[in-house]
Amino acid sequence: MRLDLKKIKFILSFVLLFAVSSFYLGNQDSIDKILNINIFVFMALIAVHFINYIFLGLVYKSPLEQMGVKLEFREWFGMTSFSNLFNLILPAKAGMALRWFYLLNIFKIDTKTFLLKNTFTTFVGMIAMGVYGLITVSIFNMEKVSQSHYFLGIFILMTLVGLAFLTKLNPMRLTEKKFYSFKVAMKVFILFFLIALLYPIKTYLCFKALGVELSLISTMEISTWMLILGLIPIIPGNMGLKEIIMAQLSTNYGISSEVAVLAILIERVSLWSFVFPVGFISYLSEFLKVKSTNSLGEIISKHIKTIRTMN
Repeated sequence: MRLDLKKIKFILSFVLLFAVSSFYLGNQDSIDKILNINIFVFMALIAVHFINYIFLGLVYKSPLEQMGVKLEFREWFGMTSFSNLFNLILPAKAGMALRWFYLLNIFKIDTKTFLLKNTFTTFVGMIAMGVYGLITVSIFNMEKVSQSHYFLGIFILMTLVGLAFLTKLNPMRLTEKKFYSFKVAMKVFILFFLIALLYPIKTYLCFKALGVELSLISTMEISTWMLILGLIPIIPGNMGLKEIIMAQLSTNYGISSEVAVLAILIERVSLWSFVFPVGFISYLSEFLKVKSTNSLGEIISKHIKTIRTMN
């Protein structure tokens, strides 16, 4: 039943994206807007995605370095690229399983260490995103920002949940695995904060590519919604879902639903334009060099059993 649900979510994502794209791309005005996209802005958007993946790769790399595992650029950036490629196209965070498999076989990172490391960086990331959101709402005068009361509650919750779960993790257990230190925690925090700062830039460039100049307040609000949607992957890449939600929200900012959907599609296409070739090349050059006596399915099955037996 669980597998069927994954298939349903996977199929639904493409149906939603196809339906939304067909509706808007069938409009001649939409086609004209796409044909007149500012190519330089589009290339700048791809460059921002590249920077985003550099920061994310360093998040993966930092705890490993603390353990004495030295990764070259092609290894940590390649691992980031191919794992996130599969996260975009497959359900249930399949990319994380590939990253897991890669680290286990190439660098002998055992399952429990991987899970603890991943949990550690996830909760530090939640704190960083929560703090970013709280600072953003405060700076942009939350009494005047239409969605601020929603944002405030969400980011307070994120910060508290991150702190609570990070505190719940046994510090001695983390220390034993040798990837935990205050320095690593601060580095991961800063990297996630920088990733959050890229969201307003990406949002502005998406609309700029269509010739739409967003105000600073609108840019911050829309990018905050995109940040929140990015943290809740209901379906792979939230394909179709993000477009529908932004079409509904766009009227709050004086933007037509057509332009909002096209902006999200531009953001998605620019991400795919970067991730697909880079992720595929990384998959061929890095992941396929893994030599293991077990199949990927057997490895994942063992990891699932390990999760269930962990305290």
